[in-house]
Amino acid sequence: MSSIRFKEMLTNGWLSLLTRITLAGIFLYAAWDKFLNPRDFAIIIAAYKILPSPLINLTAILLPSIEIVLGIALLIGLFPRGASLIMGGMMVAFIFAFLIAALKGVNLSDCGCFSTTYPIEDSAKGSNYTYFFMLRDLGYLILAVQVFFARHKFALQNVLAKQ
Repeated sequence: MSSIRFKEMLTNGWLSLLTRITLAGIFLYAAWDKFLNPRDFAIIIAAYKILPSPLINLTAILLPSIEIVLGIALLIGLFPRGASLIMGGMMVAFIFAFLIAALKGVNLSDCGCFSTTYPIEDSAKGSNYTYFFMLRDLGYLILAVQVFFARHKFALQNVLAKQ
C-alpha cells in the first residue's frame, strides 16, 4: 500500500466517524459500571498493586468520569482530536499498568476495564489474560491515532466553528 493511500485512509472522514462512534461506545460502556460502583472499582485498582493507597479512591472516582466525558466528546464530535489524544494517553497508561501488574505477578483473569463484578486474582491459579488486554488496548490506541489524524467532517466542532 502506498503512503498516499495510507494517508487517505488514515484521514478519511467516514472512517473517522465510524472510529469515533466505536471508541465512544467502548469508553462509555467501560465507564458505566465503574462510575456506578466506585468502591468495587477501587478494590480492582488496589489489586494491581501499582498506585499508593491515597490515590486509589481518587482514581476510582476520576477515571470513569474522564472516560464518560471523553466518550461523549467523541460521540458528538466535540474536540475529537483532543479527546483522542487523551484516550491514546490513557491506553498507553493502561498497557503499562498491565505490564507492571504482570511483572509483579498479579494474575489478570479480568482487568476490571468493563465491569467491577469480577475480581483480579493475585496468584498463579486461574487464567491470565494480561497480554490479551495489552493487545486489545493497543488496538484501541490505533483507533485513537486514526481519530487524531482524521478529517472530522461530521463533528459538532465544525458546526460550532461556523457560527
